Amino acid sequence: MNYVIITDTHFGHDELEKDCRFPGVSEKMVKSIGSSVPKDGVLVHTGDFCFGDDHSWHSKFMDRASGYKRRILVVGNHDKKSEHWYLSHGWDFVCTSFTIERFGKIITFSHIPIVDSGYDINIHGHFHDFRKEKIMEKEPKIYSILSNKHYLVSLEKLQYKPVRLEAIIEDFDKGNSTLKVYGLVED
Repeated sequence: MNYVIITDTHFGHDELEKDCRFPGVSEKMVKSIGSSVPKDGVLVHTGDFCFGDDHSWHSKFMDRASGYKRRILVVGNHDKKSEHWYLSHGWDFVCTSFTIERFGKIITFSHIPIVDSGYDINIHGHFHDFRKEKIMEKEPKIYSILSNKHYLVSLEKLQYKPVRLEAIIEDFDKGNSTLKVYGLVED
């Protein structure tokens, strides 16, 4: 299986669109999800799919994501619908986290970073403001658990495009964790 990861799309979040993103980025993200679907592709969205107008955004997104063999939603703090609702709107699996073994690693996917439970890497989303002071101030409990086993998938850093799991693992194997890449610790 070839995994493709996307997170924190926040479709319909007008305030985020104005503050953090350029106009039209939501439509660009929807279009990018259907381009170059890998054979046996599994799409993993690590949460915060949309922020209102759920039915419309799911319809647009799922039209583009129809080429994926499976579509997994790891719910985020803004995903407020029921599991049944998400399953009936195109997702094949809905959860708060899940773990797979690939590339010789135990990989756990979550929206918010989670405490080390024996995984080799925790691939997560959630953060948009990467300044250490901001994270420490707003989310000290989360900041306190971050380790070199956490890997943040940030659409802002990825030019609002999904990323293949292989690319994440290659980057992680180079020593690039959430802490290092976002300057949350000293080298």
